[in-house]
Amino acid sequence: MKSNILHFSVVLMLIASAFTTSAQAQDVKSWSTAGSTGTADKVDLNKIVYSNGIVAFPEIQGTQSSARRAAGPQLQTVQAVIRYNVTAADGLFFDSGRLCMVVRFRDDGNRARVFLRLIRLSVSDGTSATLLTFDSNSFSAQQDFQTNSVGTNRVPFDFSQNAYYVEATLTKQQPIVTVGGGRPALAVVVLTRCNPIT
Repeated sequence: MKSNILHFSVVLMLIASAFTTSAQAQDVKSWSTAGSTGTADKVDLNKIVYSNGIVAFPEIQGTQSSARRAAGPQLQTVQAVIRYNVTAADGLFFDSGRLCMVVRFRDDGNRARVFLRLIRLSVSDGTSATLLTFDSNSFSAQQDFQTNSVGTNRVPFDFSQNAYYVEATLTKQQPIVTVGGGRPALAVVVLTRCNPIT
């Protein structure tokens, strides 16, 4: 009888331990944001649209005369800067490993770019430093959204001495006389400890 009780107790302890480990593994509490939650520069507010969690340029199709298409369009570059405040989440604090920036974005070719920087701003002297960058041009272009990541050595976040934010720059090239061009967009940004394989 005692051995059955002891065996049952051991099984219960193992199950409880498995649930605790599983919960800890799932409860990373990484920092994340939707593209639509950022604050754009005032000069860029009329250039972009926020919709369904995504920030992008308006998607309006334009046309060109056949003479202009034959000659090739004159292109202009349009940019918009959006900033996301990083808050202290448990998943940003770890002793070893690498910090990853995971991004869901759209870059549909050489007329589009999504560029992000994780920036530290010092409270004491106001200096800033870029800690991590993400460039959509480092990945293959796709017509629809994709998710990729970049990593760096562990960042010793200190929110008592610094503020942190992610600055996103959407860039597209479009014909001067029409609308259209590249279709860069930002949907999600996550800061978290990288998986061991990253």
